[in-house]
Amino acid sequence: MSKQSLASQSRESNSRPRKGPLLGYTICVYGGASQRGPVAHREQASAVGRALGLAGADFVFGGGKVGLMGASSLAAQQEGAAVTGVITRFLLDMEAANRDLAELIVVETMHQRKNIMMQRADAFVILPGGFGTLEEVMEVVTLKQLGQLDKPIVFADFGGFWQPLIALFDHFESQDYLHNRFEDLYSLATNPEAIIADLSKALAGRGPLAQG
Repeated sequence: MSKQSLASQSRESNSRPRKGPLLGYTICVYGGASQRGPVAHREQASAVGRALGLAGADFVFGGGKVGLMGASSLAAQQEGAAVTGVITRFLLDMEAANRDLAELIVVETMHQRKNIMMQRADAFVILPGGFGTLEEVMEVVTLKQLGQLDKPIVFADFGGFWQPLIALFDHFESQDYLHNRFEDLYSLATNPEAIIADLSKALAGRGPLAQG
């Protein structure tokens, strides 16, 4: 796999000791890169990033500095999280990559991008987004259903954003295309505090970077 690390030194702008229930864990955050979404979503994404940073978590994401990706990663970074971005070369300029990170990894394909993010993560938080976010979350949910991934997945269900997708899951189940108790694959949280609580409970007793 071809990849290039553009920034390998950790930020030193926030030197206070870190603590919290997620200390030592790395959380992968998926979310839209669009700047056209509701302002409230960007504010909530910032609140999630801030909560993750304050809870001691580190952060891996798609590397962009715009949209919900940018808002959440910047807030986590400001609270002392070591933030790693993973981006494809062809998206490097299109998504206005944030080069001021602990690490920015440039890869050649979307598959490589997703694979590195999954490997680095202990858990996943799914912010609102579009096709790209949906494709990312469906891969981790599918892998978890198949027993190839054993890491918590939390939907940030702000204002019921993900309810149409959950309704589609219910439809799949009603047509016998899903196993029973598919709800065990993920949790839904409507605010940052609930996200931290869900992650803390799900990760309790696990070592960081537990490979699923």
